[in-house]
Amino acid sequence: MKNLGHTFDTWVMTAYQMRCGGILLLIGSFLFELPFFKITQASIIILSWLAIMASIVQFSVWYFLLQKGDPAKTSAFLFLARFFGVLSGYLLLDEPVHW
Repeated sequence: MKNLGHTFDTWVMTAYQMRCGGILLLIGSFLFELPFFKITQASIIILSWLAIMASIVQFSVWYFLLQKGDPAKTSAFLFLARFFGVLSGYLLLDEPVHW
């Protein structure tokens, strides 16, 4: 990404990644999952938030930071995703935190 990333638009790279990953996950969900999704206003809001902010915006920012900054330092922040996932689960969903 550091060497060739400047030749590609970050939004295009994100779109290709989301499309390929989405297709594979959709095929996998039909093969291995039992359907139990209930369509409500809350589920549409949650799914939209996950698709837009947690996927599209996050990967676009990630690619932008890889292009502009030091890849080693940028990749170090990837390990903070687990921490913020646990923290937001604790704060937003009242999930207990265990060692």
